[in-house]
Amino acid sequence: MRSNIGETSYVSTQYSSIRYQLLTLIIRKVFSEETMVYDGSPLVFYDDIRGLNLVMGFKLYDEHARGNERRYCLTFTIDSDDHQSSMKLLANNWNFIKCGFEKFIAYIRQTYESENEKREISNRDNDNLTPLVGTYLRANKVKISRNLVELIKDDMLFLRLHRWNAYLLNGILNNND
Repeated sequence: MRSNIGETSYVSTQYSSIRYQLLTLIIRKVFSEETMVYDGSPLVFYDDIRGLNLVMGFKLYDEHARGNERRYCLTFTIDSDDHQSSMKLLANNWNFIKCGFEKFIAYIRQTYESENEKREISNRDNDNLTPLVGTYLRANKVKISRNLVELIKDDMLFLRLHRWNAYLLNGILNNND
């Protein structure tokens, strides 16, 4: 996917297996029990392998998910060995990145709540009976695997995310000129 802003092109593509493994390490750190960052507050961490990362996690209630919630995060990664310049870049653009993430998370939550209300109204109108299924430990075998696009019913979500990220990156590049 490609977006052009001014003279600059921004391209989203599939990651190589090495980059995918690095992102997997970041996600594991974010959702580990020690970190538990899914309340919308930012988390920043740096190491030589993963670089400098700003992460904002959030969760959505879903009765069909294990634990009745689904967890997601937005990640801003600066893959550089120069820790000081990475921190300076992040510090200079902190509010811009943080507010950008907050707005996109708010969009996802608002769209999700709207879709949930539509589902509830549809279930009431159709007189569908929802069976009471226990959620104690793993007693609930009716859990359904759904991705974020299915949850919020937005087939253009990743296009929106690409465009939003291009906007954020363009703003950061223009701020540091």
